[in-house]
Amino acid sequence: MKKSPINHLHLPVGEVISGRILPRSNHEFMPLVGWTAVREKIHTPLIMIRGALLQEEGYSALVQLELPIYDHTRQATLWLLESLGWKGRLWKAHIPDDADMEAVEDFAGMLSEMGIDDSLYFEDPRTAELLIERSSGPFLLPKIAPPEGFAVHYEAELDGLIASMEKVPVN
Repeated sequence: MKKSPINHLHLPVGEVISGRILPRSNHEFMPLVGWTAVREKIHTPLIMIRGALLQEEGYSALVQLELPIYDHTRQATLWLLESLGWKGRLWKAHIPDDADMEAVEDFAGMLSEMGIDDSLYFEDPRTAELLIERSSGPFLLPKIAPPEGFAVHYEAELDGLIASMEKVPVN
């Protein structure tokens, strides 16, 4: 039986936004901010994540990930979000009482400049290894493959984000 080819529009996409790195190299990726968007031509819901590539000396580059949401990618995307430290929360709704309000206002200003109303809140961000294929321009990432027997916990929250995307402007 012939295997059907993978539709590249169903794969995650990465892009180095700033910084210099060697192409075809592995890096530790730490999420900084995430939000929802919609892919323009085919109106696919997306989870967008900007994060730092880390090395021993600190930060080396800023990378943006674009994770398309389809029925067959939902569980893998949710597994990735949870493995990066997302606990189903949105930033505006979960600002800690003891937060530095000046920092909160600065972050809100940054989100506003990006055209983002609300952000996925990575309460306890964790890193994941990420292969950077190109040092400039978008590149396809491999299909997300959760480990066997994984359990997700924030499916209802992801469903709520997807449902709210009807109001999200198209990229």
